[in-house]
Amino acid sequence: MSKCVSEISKTFRWEMGHRLAGHPLCGNPHGHSYAADIHLKGPVQANGMVMDYGDLSALMKPLVAQLDHAFAVDQADALMGEFLRENGFRILELPYPPTAENLARWLAEALAPQLPSGLVQLTVVVRETAHTTAQHTLALG
Repeated sequence: MSKCVSEISKTFRWEMGHRLAGHPLCGNPHGHSYAADIHLKGPVQANGMVMDYGDLSALMKPLVAQLDHAFAVDQADALMGEFLRENGFRILELPYPPTAENLARWLAEALAPQLPSGLVQLTVVVRETAHTTAQHTLALG
């Protein structure tokens, strides 16, 4: 008998700046109105839910707080990192370029260890603009 799974999702939004050092256009500091759709797959529990949306919101709240109105910077981008630190800006330092793909990865890897057992998959879809998305999926359990 196959195990039946269901999927839920919830959207979270934030404003954030970044730059992609060396890129001909996106190497300039700029910002986006981001959104992340968090998709969770797993069996429906006795309470009728895959996971309570309120519990998911509570887990995401500190992550979104790190992102909102911050400037995401690659640790290798010494010029931008130094400028932001010296001038007291709120920054999120990442070990890789702050692309939508890497933000989806960062969110997935930060959220996954906090999720309750029993879930089988986490997918994070980051929307950087109204027309672009990037997705990162992790198998859980």
